[in-house]
Amino acid sequence: MFELMIMLVVVGTSIWVLVDSTAIGARKGLLKGVCDMGPGGWFISSLALWIVGFPMYLSNRASIIDAVKNPRRRDDFPVKRIIPISQDPVAEWDRQQQAVTGRTITVRPVAPAEPTIDCPTCRHPLLAAAIRPGSNVCQKCGVEFVADVA
Repeated sequence: MFELMIMLVVVGTSIWVLVDSTAIGARKGLLKGVCDMGPGGWFISSLALWIVGFPMYLSNRASIIDAVKNPRRRDDFPVKRIIPISQDPVAEWDRQQQAVTGRTITVRPVAPAEPTIDCPTCRHPLLAAAIRPGSNVCQKCGVEFVADVA
């Protein structure tokens, strides 16, 4: 008898979650993380794992209502800027930092990197100066390979 009562509470509250989430306009994409579900997702999570799903719905219900009333515009999401690189990357960096901070920042030029060759197995970069014609061994994966050094 007690098990039947618990079963009725679980099924009844799960059906209420389905009806309520549909009524308030819950849909996927409103919240972030694991709580980003539509009415069906809330129903299944509440029914399958009631002890976690039902309290999670109750605690996020206000956030769902707020997200439905105040949807985020596309402009609200952070956008990665693509910054063109000029011929002189140090000068370009200085110009960008001056535009952002309003002050000039001087940077010491970095020496050009030594040319590298990638290991054919693990793609680990190996210094081209250390590669000998014939047989070589990658320091990372230990595979022996033959390099044609011009």
